[in-house]
Amino acid sequence: MWHDINSEGAQDVVEFPLQNVVHTNAGTYHCVYWKQGVWAGFSESLELTVTGIYKDKPSLTAQPGPQVASGGDVMLLCQTPHFYDDFILCRDRGSSFPQDCSHQAHGSFLISSVSLGEGGTYRCYVSHRVYSCLWSLPSDPLDLSVTAFPLLMNDSQHVHKVWSLNDLLSLHFSQKCGPSDYRLEHVIQLSLAALVLLVLVALLMDAWKNRRGL
Repeated sequence: MWHDINSEGAQDVVEFPLQNVVHTNAGTYHCVYWKQGVWAGFSESLELTVTGIYKDKPSLTAQPGPQVASGGDVMLLCQTPHFYDDFILCRDRGSSFPQDCSHQAHGSFLISSVSLGEGGTYRCYVSHRVYSCLWSLPSDPLDLSVTAFPLLMNDSQHVHKVWSLNDLLSLHFSQKCGPSDYRLEHVIQLSLAALVLLVLVALLMDAWKNRRGL
């Protein structure tokens, strides 16, 4: 689509439809137009990417999981059984915004210090760098949830739990008001020491009595 502002302030628009798009339509496009007897300069470049060229459908997973606390780290893994040297991770930003995509040579996308704004729906594609405008089928969508509260690991079930504010307050007060593991361990150690001391005193007194009897 080409557009310009005419002398009356209205916007002139010319559309160049591409029907039944195939791999040969992918590439970089510019437009140029004739205005007042002079060829105007080229427009900014537009890169047209065609997806679905490679029928390999990659898988997209999150490690340690699709739920992460704000400020934490998460790894998004884009995997495919065949060789590709260009991995593309895209985040949906709604119909009114273009997709936000990043390329790299391997499928491990580390997102450090995740912010609440980085949550959303992600997909990944695979490609070859020599044909960077030709992408595979998209992976299934992955919904990344970023929470404002920390995630605690349940060791017995190896699952993540999102703690609510009430849970955090209850946990805080139970740790503050109840006996700690350290205090309990200290009491046990003192009790054992007292028991050993009593045994030693009893042995010494028994030895002293036996000595007096002699």
